[in-house]
Amino acid sequence: VSRRMKLTSRLRDDGMGLAGADGTEPVLSHMTEIRELQTAYLAMSTAIGSFTRYVPREVVKDLIASGQLCEIAMAPHHCAILFSDIAGFTTMCERVPVGELSRLVSVYFDRMSAAVMDHDGVVDKFIGDAVMAVWGAPVAAGHEELKAVMAALAMLRETRVDPIRGTFDEAGELLRIRVGVASGEVLAGNMGCQARMNYTVIGDDVNLAARLESLCRNFGV
Repeated sequence: VSRRMKLTSRLRDDGMGLAGADGTEPVLSHMTEIRELQTAYLAMSTAIGSFTRYVPREVVKDLIASGQLCEIAMAPHHCAILFSDIAGFTTMCERVPVGELSRLVSVYFDRMSAAVMDHDGVVDKFIGDAVMAVWGAPVAAGHEELKAVMAALAMLRETRVDPIRGTFDEAGELLRIRVGVASGEVLAGNMGCQARMNYTVIGDDVNLAARLESLCRNFGV
């Protein structure tokens, strides 16, 4: 139990860290105190694993290492920022049944997220049908601009091949996306209020990336 706890604290997910990462059922002790300790650990490990799906993994690692509650604080970082969304998504929502729309968006986000992470990026958040991704925070990525542009090109390619293309074709929908990328010094960290915070980046270049994505509709790209 103690060994697994140490590995969980380092966010190891190779089967010895996060509980259940190896797909096997844990063997619980017949001793009441040990079994209660195991059960509590499994619940904690599952919660941490779930938390890493909401917050960048490196941020969770920093929180565990610090041993303190997170605070509202932001610091300057050189980052590349990417925004993308689906062209005509509003009208698509009007045409496609809710259940089918959920399936389309799920497949779409899965492949877009993979394109970002395959190029060392962090998915900051999903905003409706939009994806916001960052390179350079919470940890430096190196060649942030190049990786962001490569991810953008990969996202565009993903829309032309399966599983995305086949899924949208089955629904009778044509998928087109818009992507905007910008870079510069931004503020990265926790923002919000004491009761609810969000790790993100803010600044002029974040706004520029969003505006570039929006401008794509004026040029039909």
